[in-house]
Parts: sequence; structure tokens; C-alpha cells
Amino acid sequence: MKFARTLLTFIIGAGAGLSVGYLTAPRKGKTTRKRLANDFENKRDELEDVAADKLDEAKRILSKTMDKQTEQGKEYVQKLKNAIS
Repeated sequence: MKFARTLLTFIIGAGAGLSVGYLTAPRKGKTTRKRLANDFENKRDELEDVAADKLDEAKRILSKTMDKQTEQGKEYVQKLKNAIS
């Protein structure tokens, strides 16, 4: 019974809050939707920039690692050639 009373109180409070919010909203719905869309686009662009930066960093690290491994491979091949000769 206590749970039902608490749930009912919550629903009434949420409804009252939404009602007050709609009645006192500073902008029209169309304006709010545009603003949200613009904010979403800005955040998406920021995320794309960060992802591109991280991808570039990963490529640099991979390239550096590949160069190092290639150099070590060449050294081992040279040592092997010298051992065979």
C-alpha cells in the first residue's frame, strides 16, 4: 500500500512538473527542436573531430611500430646471411 501511495505521489508530481514546464516554456516547440538539432550536430562534429584525431594517432603508432619491426627483421636477415656465409 505504501508503494502504491508513493508511486501515485510521484506520478502526480511529475505531471504537475510537466504542466508547469509546458506553461512556462520560454520557446516554441519548433524553436526548441531546431536548437536541439543544432546542438546534436555540433556534438556530432566534435565527436567526429576527436575520432579523426585518435585515428591519426593510432595510424602514427602503427606506422612507427611497423617501421621498427621492419628494421629488426632486416637486421635478423642480415645476421642470418652473415652466419651462412
